[in-house]
Amino acid sequence: MKIGFVLHPYNEKNPGGLERAILGWLEALIAHDRENEYIIFLKNPPVTYPKFTGSNWHIEILGGGYFWLERLKNFPADIYIFNTPVLPVIFRPKKSVVVAFDFPYKHLPSSGVREWLFRKFIGLYHKRSFKRAGSVIATSDSTREDVIKLFGVPSEKVKTIPHGFTKVCELAEEKVELPDSPFFLYVGVIKERKNVLGIIKAFELFKKNNPGTSHKLAIGGRFGIGNYHDQIKKYLQNHHLERDVALLGYVSQNQLSFVYRRAEALVSPTFIDGFGLPVLEAMSCGIPVITSNVSGPAELGRGGAAILVDPYNIESIAESMGKITKNSELRKTLISAGFTRASEFTWERTARETLELINSIK
Repeated sequence: MKIGFVLHPYNEKNPGGLERAILGWLEALIAHDRENEYIIFLKNPPVTYPKFTGSNWHIEILGGGYFWLERLKNFPADIYIFNTPVLPVIFRPKKSVVVAFDFPYKHLPSSGVREWLFRKFIGLYHKRSFKRAGSVIATSDSTREDVIKLFGVPSEKVKTIPHGFTKVCELAEEKVELPDSPFFLYVGVIKERKNVLGIIKAFELFKKNNPGTSHKLAIGGRFGIGNYHDQIKKYLQNHHLERDVALLGYVSQNQLSFVYRRAEALVSPTFIDGFGLPVLEAMSCGIPVITSNVSGPAELGRGGAAILVDPYNIESIAESMGKITKNSELRKTLISAGFTRASEFTWERTARETLELINSIK
């Protein structure tokens, strides 16, 4: 069988969780499948081409433009895998699978009329793509519920298959300039849906509730331009938090290996997240996790593997920070449960369940 895999996005300068997950998914499939042939589709020629094990794969460049996916018709495959719910407008593969991660635009308010109109368009495009796809993979149960409820996809068409993650603390460390005192850590993109400003406000409250504490907050993520980025920077300035909050910028996986090992805890109470790579990375590195009680991260933190908080409740987040610093037994319990929970998510499992789904599509 020929399996077409749309590897997009790929080769971004600072790859985020989505690109890392998509590439990991493909690497796992090829590593655990020697029976099928893989055609890997890239939009444009990358600076660095991906390399995989074995010889049952090759790469095709489709080219740019708005309708670049239409060129898939020139490369016949038995089934195509799309890693976002964006299928070609005209060309319709006989068999296809769409991977759904999350839909923040369905959960957070628009910033204006232009964004509202764009979200309406994207919503209709996603709904059409789901309808045309043969099957849908959701990376978490919460994403599966969203696909069914928000887009009207039949439940029997949607299967939850969590993806794996890289055990970054097994990678060689690359040093990063860190606070010289204990620090809480956030890692990820700097977006409103990640609740970065809420984390800063909770840390500020933690400092107020624990006078004399030397704890700092480190934020790993690239700051760019935009209202939310400016809002965070102004808050830090207006509340005199520049010395207590370290902005690390983009952190590579080797740098993450260095940072995770030295953090007091990961604080990641996102508003909406289809999975939560940093949650599992932190657990596997042996540090406690504070994360959201909704969507994908809540599923990862089941069974006491993390402290689950309401992402809109600043007081609860701050209180959880205090518990981790004061309660050594709680800290040990979280670390132990986190190790166990993280061990349940492997790329081998993802590849096996994905191939089972592919083989079941008639």
